[in-house]
Amino acid sequence: MNTPEARQPAEWPARMRELFAKAAALPDAAMREDRAAAAVRYLLAERSDVLACRQARAEAKRLGLMPVGLFDELAREVRQLGAQAAEGLALPDDAALIPGAHGFSYRPASAASDDGAVFNAKGCEVLPWAPVVERVYDDPEGRMRVSGRVLRLRRAADTALLTYKGAASFAGGVKVREERETRVSDPEEMEAILVALGWKRRFRYEKRREEWTFEGCAVALDETPIGNFVEVEGDPRSIRRALVALGLDFAKAVPYSYARLYAERRKTDPTLPADMIFK
Repeated sequence: MNTPEARQPAEWPARMRELFAKAAALPDAAMREDRAAAAVRYLLAERSDVLACRQARAEAKRLGLMPVGLFDELAREVRQLGAQAAEGLALPDDAALIPGAHGFSYRPASAASDDGAVFNAKGCEVLPWAPVVERVYDDPEGRMRVSGRVLRLRRAADTALLTYKGAASFAGGVKVREERETRVSDPEEMEAILVALGWKRRFRYEKRREEWTFEGCAVALDETPIGNFVEVEGDPRSIRRALVALGLDFAKAVPYSYARLYAERRKTDPTLPADMIFK
C-alpha cells in the first residue's frame, strides 16, 4: 500500500480518479457522498496545493459526488488540521470510535483462509476463533438509526456484551463516537428487559470471527453471509502502520456497517431474509 510520504506527485491524479470512480460506482447517493468525502480528506492530506484542490474539486463536480460547498468545507477542514490530518486521513472513513481514539478499517477480504495465512505469516498473535451473533435494537420510531446511534447485544462463545454507540462526528480527520460497553451474564434475559422497556430488535446478523494482535492493533477477519471482511482497531497511527504492513489498501475500504451493507445487498436480491444469517 502506498503512503502519503512515499507516493510520487505524478501518481496523485491517477489515485484521485481511482478513488472518485469507486465512490461514483456505489449504488446509493448517500453512500457515494460519504465515500467521496473520505477520499477528499485522504487526497488533500497528501496534496493541498491550489492545483490539487482545483483538480479534485472539478472531478468531484463532474461525477456529481457532492455539492461544491461541501468540497470547499472539507478542503478548509484539511488545511486547518495540517500535519495531523495526514495521519488520520490515511484511514478509511469508518474509523469510528470509542473515547481514546480507537479506529476501524474495513475492506472486502479474499478467501478467509488466505487472509488468515497472511496475518499468521506477518507474525500476528492469534486469539481464539469464535462465532458471533449480534442483535441491534431501536425504539418503535427508529430514532436510534436516524440519529446514527446503536444499541447492540453481542454473543461470542461464552461472552455476551451490551454496547451503546453514540452519533459519530469528525475529529482530527477521523470519525469519532462515544462507545459504552458492559458484560452481560444472561443475554436472553437482557433482551427480555430491553423489550419490556420498549426496545425492538431491528436486525440480527451472524459472523465467524478470527482475531490477531499486530502493531498494537486488534485485527479481525470476519466471515459473513455476504462475504469476508477485515477490521483493524487501534489508535490512528497504529492502524496506519498495520494497514501498510498487512497490505490493506485504502481504496478497498468499505465505510459502512454490516446492517447498511446488508440492506444494500437486499435491494439487489429481495429474496434474502430480513436478518443476515448463515443458512
